[in-house]
Amino acid sequence: MNPLNYSRSLLWTVAGLALPGALLADTIIMKDGKKYENAKVLEETVMTVRFDYIVVGKIHDEKVEQKANVAQIIKQRPEEMEWKELKSKLTLPMPDMTPADRYESTIQDSLRPFVTKFPGTPEAKEVDALIKELQAEKEKVTSGSLKIDGQWISAELAKRDERNIEAFKAWAEVRDLLSSGKVVEGLNKWLGFRKGADNYVDTLHYVKSVPEVLKVLGNYEAQLRQMIADQPILQRRRDDNLKSLVEPDLGRVKRAIEQEQNDYKQALAEANQMNREWGPTYKYDIKGLQDALKTVLEEKAELGTLDLKKLQEQAEIIQAVRHYIADRNAEGAATALTKIEKTELRELASHVSLLKTDLNKLKADISKNKTKERITGKVNVPDFTAGGTSRIDAAMTKAESGEAAASATLDKAGKETLKKEESSKPKAAAPVDDKDSSARGKTAQRPRSRPSSEPVEEESDLFTTILIYGGLPLLAVLGFLMWQQKKKHNS
Repeated sequence: MNPLNYSRSLLWTVAGLALPGALLADTIIMKDGKKYENAKVLEETVMTVRFDYIVVGKIHDEKVEQKANVAQIIKQRPEEMEWKELKSKLTLPMPDMTPADRYESTIQDSLRPFVTKFPGTPEAKEVDALIKELQAEKEKVTSGSLKIDGQWISAELAKRDERNIEAFKAWAEVRDLLSSGKVVEGLNKWLGFRKGADNYVDTLHYVKSVPEVLKVLGNYEAQLRQMIADQPILQRRRDDNLKSLVEPDLGRVKRAIEQEQNDYKQALAEANQMNREWGPTYKYDIKGLQDALKTVLEEKAELGTLDLKKLQEQAEIIQAVRHYIADRNAEGAATALTKIEKTELRELASHVSLLKTDLNKLKADISKNKTKERITGKVNVPDFTAGGTSRIDAAMTKAESGEAAASATLDKAGKETLKKEESSKPKAAAPVDDKDSSARGKTAQRPRSRPSSEPVEEESDLFTTILIYGGLPLLAVLGFLMWQQKKKHNS
C-alpha cells in the first residue's frame, strides 16, 4: 500500500471514531450495484464525490468516486438524521407498568424539543402524533389503568385482579434478570416465584413463564456442559503457565489467582448462608460446575412433568373465583370452586384453601348484612325527638299528661256522685270531715312519678315505648277500680 494512502486511511479511521453515528446517514449507490450506506458526503464536484463511510464496525475510511460511476446519491436532511437517532434512544412502545412521570419526561425532555427545533417538517408531524399517543396513555395510567402484556386493563378490573397484577410484576423481575444474562440471580428469583411462601403457581403468568424458563435452563445446561469439558484444559494451561513464570511475575500471578479463588469462595458461602439453590460457578471448580448441572437437570425434569394445559384451566377458574369474590357474588364463587375441587392439582391446594376461607368470610358478611337489613326494615321505632328533649323524656312527658288527665276525670266523677248523695240526705247530717275530704283529694291526685335522670341505652328504646303505651290503659283501669272501692266505702 502507498504510505501516503495508508496514512490518509489511518487518519480517517481515527477521525471517524469521533463522529456521531447519526451523522453518517447518506447513501451512495454505484452503477455496478455497490452501495455505501451510513456514509457522509464531504465534497461533491462535477467530476467526483468524496465521502466518509464505515468499513466495518466503528472503523471509518474516506473514498473518492468518479461521478460517472455513481448512479445515485441519497442525502438525508438534518431533521431526518436527528429523528433517526432519537428513535434509537427511545423505548417504543412504552413498556408495561410504565409510571406516569416517565411518560411525562419522555414527552417533555425528548419529543417536544424536537418539534420546537424542526417545526412543520414531516418528522415533526410524526413526533406530534407520537406525543398525542403517549399523552393518552399517560392519562390512562393517571386514572388507574395498567398496561399488562401490551394490553390495557381498566382501573375497575385492576382492583378486581390484584393477584394477577402482582404475579406479572414478580415475573417481570425474573424475566429482566434472565434476559440480561444474570441467569443464576434470575433462577433464584424464579424459585421464589414458583416455590416461595407467596408463590404464584395459581396465576396465568406462572403458566406462561414455564416455557420461557425451560428455554433458559436449556441454554444454561449447554453452557455448563461446555465449561465442564473445558475445565481440564484450562486447569492444565494455567498450571503450565505458572511453571514457566519467574519472579516477580510468578508471585503476581499467584496472588491474582488466590484473590480470584477467595472471591468465588466468599460468593459461594453467601449463597449457602442464604439457602440459595442456585449458586455461583467458577470455570476452574469442576465440582461446582457438576453440581450446577445437576440442579439444572432436576429443575428441567420437574417442570417437564407439569400439566400446563390443566394448570391453565384451573388458573382461569381461580381467577374467576377471585373476580366473583371481589364482586361479592358468593353463589358464583362457590359454583366455580366446585369445578376445581373435582380435579384439584397438588400445586394449587394451599391457594384453593385460601379461596375457601375468603368465600366463607364473604358469606358471613353477606348474612350479617341481610340480618341487619331485615331488622331495620321490619321494626319501626317511633322517633319522639321534639323540642330538644330526648325520646325517652318526650315519652315520659306524654305518659304523665295522660295520667293527669285520667286522674282529673276520676276526680270530677267522684265529686258529682258525692254531691248527689249529699243532696238526698237530711240537712242536719253531720258535715263532711276535713280529714276525710283531704284523704279523698290525696286519693284523686296521687304524686306523679318522674323519669330517671340516668341515661338509657338506645337498645332499650323499643321496650320503654311498649311499656309506656301498655302501662297507660292499665293505669287508668287501676284508678277507676280504686275510685269504685272508695265509693263503696263512703256509702
